[in-house]
Amino acid sequence: MDFIIKLLHTVLFGGIFYILFMKYNRIFSIKILHIFGLLIGLIILFYLNTTDNSTISNRLLFTLLVFSLSIIILNVMKNFINMENNSLLKNSDKPNNYKNIKNIVFEKIIPVMIFSYQLLLIWFPAIFEKMSQK
Repeated sequence: MDFIIKLLHTVLFGGIFYILFMKYNRIFSIKILHIFGLLIGLIILFYLNTTDNSTISNRLLFTLLVFSLSIIILNVMKNFINMENNSLLKNSDKPNNYKNIKNIVFEKIIPVMIFSYQLLLIWFPAIFEKMSQK
């Protein structure tokens, strides 16, 4: 049963990652059906974590959700970072690829890293328990 719960967590957070990744890479927009499906999945996982003595706690589920929300927050904050008027970038002889690099980092690299960390916490929850001990 523990393997199935971990697999369900992986599918749910994989779905969240997929939807956010596609949204921020402008492939499709989020529809109400996506949000409804994810909410149903979260409710089912919350119920399974509460009733079953699984290794994945609801505290870990909440932490993983915060990591997923951080992708949204980072993409909002990306718009406030403006180094185009920086004198170092203006005086360089090379073409200014600042916007392209910023988009690649915030839209591709960081979300993949966050999802990889989420998978690590799902499949090895002892890491989360060691981190959360005082």
